[in-house]
Amino acid sequence: MNTQVSTLLTAEEFFALGDIGLAELIHGKVVRMVAPKPKHGRITLQLSSLIDQFVRSHKLGVVYAAETGYLLEREPDTIRCPDVSFVRAEIAKAHDENDYFPHSPDLAVEVMPPTDLAAKIKDKVQVWLDGGARSVWVIDPDKKTLAAYHPESPPQVFRSDEVFRDDLVLPGFTIDPLDLIFTTAT
Repeated sequence: MNTQVSTLLTAEEFFALGDIGLAELIHGKVVRMVAPKPKHGRITLQLSSLIDQFVRSHKLGVVYAAETGYLLEREPDTIRCPDVSFVRAEIAKAHDENDYFPHSPDLAVEVMPPTDLAAKIKDKVQVWLDGGARSVWVIDPDKKTLAAYHPESPPQVFRSDEVFRDDLVLPGFTIDPLDLIFTTAT
Protein backbone atom coordinates (compact mmCIF):
# COMPACT_ATOMS: atom_id res chain seq x y z
CA MET A 1 0.00 0.00 0.00
CA ASN A 2 1.44 3.36 -1.06
CA THR A 3 0.21 6.17 1.17
CA GLN A 4 1.19 9.69 0.29
CA VAL A 5 0.83 12.47 2.84
CA SER A 6 0.07 15.88 1.41
CA THR A 7 1.64 18.71 3.38
CA LEU A 8 0.03 22.11 3.36
CA LEU A 9 2.48 25.00 3.21
CA THR A 10 2.35 28.21 5.19
CA ALA A 11 3.02 31.57 3.55
CA GLU A 12 6.49 31.54 5.08
CA GLU A 13 7.27 28.06 3.71
CA PHE A 14 5.94 29.08 0.30
CA PHE A 15 8.23 32.11 0.25
CA ALA A 16 11.18 29.97 1.35
CA LEU A 17 10.77 27.80 -1.78
CA GLY A 18 12.49 30.58 -3.70
CA ASP A 19 12.10 31.04 -7.44
CA ILE A 20 9.82 28.20 -8.48
CA GLY A 21 8.32 30.10 -11.40
CA LEU A 22 4.84 31.56 -11.61
CA ALA A 23 2.78 30.18 -8.74
CA GLU A 24 0.25 31.07 -6.06
CA LEU A 25 -0.51 29.37 -2.76
CA ILE A 26 -4.15 28.28 -2.62
CA HIS A 27 -5.35 26.79 0.68
CA GLY A 28 -1.81 25.69 1.47
CA LYS A 29 -1.11 24.10 -1.91
CA VAL A 30 1.23 25.44 -4.58
CA VAL A 31 -0.66 26.13 -7.79
CA ARG A 32 1.50 26.76 -10.82
CA MET A 33 0.41 29.31 -13.37
CA VAL A 34 1.00 29.40 -17.10
CA ALA A 35 3.10 32.33 -18.31
CA PRO A 36 0.82 34.86 -20.01
CA LYS A 37 1.09 35.53 -23.72
CA PRO A 38 2.08 38.96 -25.13
CA LYS A 39 -1.48 40.31 -25.48
CA HIS A 40 -2.07 39.76 -21.77
CA GLY A 41 1.23 41.43 -20.88
CA ARG A 42 0.60 44.43 -23.15
CA ILE A 43 -2.88 45.10 -21.76
CA THR A 44 -1.64 44.64 -18.18
CA LEU A 45 1.23 47.08 -18.76
CA GLN A 46 -0.93 49.68 -20.51
CA LEU A 47 -3.51 49.63 -17.72
CA SER A 48 -0.94 49.59 -14.90
CA SER A 49 0.88 52.54 -16.51
CA LEU A 50 -2.33 54.59 -16.63
CA ILE A 51 -3.21 53.75 -13.03
CA ASP A 52 0.34 54.37 -11.78
CA GLN A 53 0.58 57.75 -13.50
CA PHE A 54 -2.74 58.84 -11.94
CA VAL A 55 -1.92 57.47 -8.47
CA ARG A 56 1.53 59.11 -8.42
CA SER A 57 0.29 62.48 -9.66
CA HIS A 58 -2.41 62.54 -6.96
CA LYS A 59 -0.21 60.94 -4.24
CA LEU A 60 -2.91 58.33 -3.56
CA GLY A 61 -0.74 55.33 -2.72
CA VAL A 62 1.24 52.61 -4.50
CA VAL A 63 0.59 50.52 -7.61
CA TYR A 64 2.11 47.03 -7.66
CA ALA A 65 3.02 44.70 -10.53
CA ALA A 66 1.65 41.25 -11.25
CA GLU A 67 4.01 39.20 -9.12
CA THR A 68 3.01 40.95 -5.88
CA GLY A 69 1.47 38.49 -3.44
CA TYR A 70 -1.31 39.17 -0.94
CA LEU A 71 -1.85 36.87 2.03
CA LEU A 72 -5.62 36.45 2.02
CA GLU A 73 -6.21 33.50 4.35
CA ARG A 74 -4.42 31.68 7.16
CA GLU A 75 -4.64 28.01 8.17
CA PRO A 76 -4.51 26.99 5.42
CA ASP A 77 -2.71 29.94 3.86
CA THR A 78 -3.67 31.54 0.55
CA ILE A 79 -1.47 33.95 -1.38
CA ARG A 80 -2.89 35.37 -4.60
CA CYS A 81 -1.25 37.71 -7.12
CA PRO A 82 -3.45 40.06 -9.18
CA ASP A 83 -2.22 41.37 -12.52
CA VAL A 84 -2.23 44.95 -11.17
CA SER A 85 -2.98 46.20 -7.67
CA PHE A 86 -3.32 49.49 -5.84
CA VAL A 87 -2.96 50.13 -2.11
CA ARG A 88 -3.94 53.46 -0.49
CA ALA A 89 -1.11 55.63 0.83
CA GLU A 90 -1.99 55.28 4.53
CA ILE A 91 -2.04 51.48 4.26
CA ALA A 92 1.12 51.28 2.13
CA LYS A 93 3.08 53.63 4.45
CA ALA A 94 2.21 51.54 7.52
CA HIS A 95 3.24 48.26 5.88
CA ASP A 96 6.69 46.65 5.72
CA GLU A 97 7.13 45.81 2.02
CA ASN A 98 9.33 42.86 2.98
CA ASP A 99 6.16 41.09 4.15
CA TYR A 100 3.03 40.14 2.23
CA PHE A 101 0.07 42.44 2.76
CA PRO A 102 -2.23 40.50 5.14
CA HIS A 103 -5.34 41.41 3.11
CA SER A 104 -6.50 42.32 -0.39
CA PRO A 105 -5.32 45.48 -2.08
CA ASP A 106 -7.83 48.32 -2.39
CA LEU A 107 -7.95 47.54 -6.12
CA ALA A 108 -7.20 44.16 -7.70
CA VAL A 109 -7.10 43.92 -11.49
CA GLU A 110 -7.33 40.61 -13.34
CA VAL A 111 -6.72 40.36 -17.09
CA MET A 112 -8.44 37.18 -18.24
CA PRO A 113 -6.29 34.76 -20.17
CA PRO A 114 -8.18 32.78 -22.83
CA THR A 115 -7.78 29.63 -20.73
CA ASP A 116 -9.61 30.90 -17.61
CA LEU A 117 -13.20 29.82 -17.14
CA ALA A 118 -15.84 32.31 -16.01
CA ALA A 119 -16.33 30.35 -12.76
CA LYS A 120 -12.61 30.58 -11.96
CA ILE A 121 -12.65 34.35 -12.51
CA LYS A 122 -15.80 34.72 -10.39
CA ASP A 123 -14.05 32.83 -7.56
CA LYS A 124 -11.01 35.11 -7.83
CA VAL A 125 -13.21 38.20 -7.69
CA GLN A 126 -14.95 36.90 -4.58
CA VAL A 127 -11.65 36.09 -2.86
CA TRP A 128 -10.43 39.65 -3.48
CA LEU A 129 -13.68 41.18 -2.22
CA ASP A 130 -13.79 38.88 0.82
CA GLY A 131 -10.20 39.93 1.60
CA GLY A 132 -11.16 43.60 1.74
CA ALA A 133 -10.79 44.90 -1.82
CA ARG A 134 -12.89 47.98 -2.46
CA SER A 135 -12.91 47.24 -6.18
CA VAL A 136 -11.96 44.42 -8.56
CA TRP A 137 -11.62 45.02 -12.27
CA VAL A 138 -11.77 42.10 -14.69
CA ILE A 139 -10.53 42.78 -18.21
CA ASP A 140 -11.70 40.49 -20.99
CA PRO A 141 -9.31 41.10 -23.93
CA ASP A 142 -11.35 39.02 -26.37
CA LYS A 143 -14.63 40.82 -25.68
CA LYS A 144 -12.83 44.14 -25.08
CA THR A 145 -14.71 44.77 -21.84
CA LEU A 146 -13.91 45.77 -18.29
CA ALA A 147 -16.19 44.60 -15.47
CA ALA A 148 -15.93 46.53 -12.19
CA TYR A 149 -16.97 44.64 -9.05
CA HIS A 150 -17.68 46.23 -5.67
CA PRO A 151 -18.63 44.64 -2.34
CA GLU A 152 -22.21 45.91 -2.14
CA SER A 153 -23.39 46.21 -5.76
CA PRO A 154 -23.72 44.23 -8.97
CA PRO A 155 -20.84 44.46 -11.45
CA GLN A 156 -20.78 47.21 -14.05
CA VAL A 157 -19.55 46.18 -17.48
CA PHE A 158 -17.92 48.74 -19.76
CA ARG A 159 -17.36 48.23 -23.50
CA SER A 160 -14.29 49.41 -25.39
CA ASP A 161 -16.11 52.44 -26.86
CA GLU A 162 -17.20 53.71 -23.43
CA VAL A 163 -15.54 55.95 -20.87
CA PHE A 164 -14.47 53.99 -17.79
CA ARG A 165 -14.30 55.41 -14.27
CA ASP A 166 -14.43 53.95 -10.79
CA ASP A 167 -14.76 56.73 -8.24
CA LEU A 168 -15.09 54.27 -5.37
CA VAL A 169 -11.42 53.35 -5.49
CA LEU A 170 -9.74 55.99 -7.72
CA PRO A 171 -11.86 59.18 -7.69
CA GLY A 172 -11.34 61.13 -10.91
CA PHE A 173 -9.48 58.37 -12.77
CA THR A 174 -10.88 57.77 -16.26
CA ILE A 175 -9.97 55.81 -19.36
CA ASP A 176 -11.53 57.63 -22.30
CA PRO A 177 -12.28 55.56 -24.31
CA LEU A 178 -11.64 52.20 -22.68
CA ASP A 179 -10.27 50.98 -26.04
CA LEU A 180 -6.97 52.71 -25.11
CA ILE A 181 -5.94 49.64 -23.12
CA PHE A 182 -6.78 47.23 -25.95
CA THR A 183 -5.03 48.94 -28.85
CA THR A 184 -1.41 48.46 -29.86
CA ALA A 185 0.89 51.39 -30.47
CA THR A 186 2.06 51.34 -34.06
